[in-house]
Amino acid sequence: MALPRRRFLRTAGTLPFVALAGCSSLPESTAPTTDTPTYERLRNIAVYVDDDVGVSFPEAVPRVSAPTNADLLVLHGNASVSAETAVSWLADDRAVALLGERAQETWTDWARTEEFQNAFDTRGLGEANPAPQLLVGATVGLRVTTYRKTWEDQPANGDIVAALDETMDDLETERSEEG
Repeated sequence: MALPRRRFLRTAGTLPFVALAGCSSLPESTAPTTDTPTYERLRNIAVYVDDDVGVSFPEAVPRVSAPTNADLLVLHGNASVSAETAVSWLADDRAVALLGERAQETWTDWARTEEFQNAFDTRGLGEANPAPQLLVGATVGLRVTTYRKTWEDQPANGDIVAALDETMDDLETERSEEG
């Protein structure tokens, strides 16, 4: 049974109004979502950022001016830090973050030294492919563990800070499970 043309047009013409009539029960506006990162872990630790690293941290993250006062050291991937210094930082339960194309290469150079081998239970040495743009090394018990992050494109400042916050949270969890 076909609808007469006039009745069809009248029905079709009122459908948009019927659909809109139900919209009055919707809230007038939804609050915009402002997902401002809180950096829960970084807010509770002292961070040292080397001058060669072009990353800025929000004011909520405590910064220190000397590596000896830091819980997390953020260095350029091509750091001019000796393996002996890196081992000292790691032995003091500091996390060392290397940022840049040479992060993995610098870490591997440190890990192959006698100082590093004598100080930690390394359980071997692995390299990621592709090489990470961010590599964070830290001690968990007597061993050293690494966290690696690679982005498809050049990471934004916020991406790096968020990755460091997540990594430090993962590290804290791993350390608490270790005992």
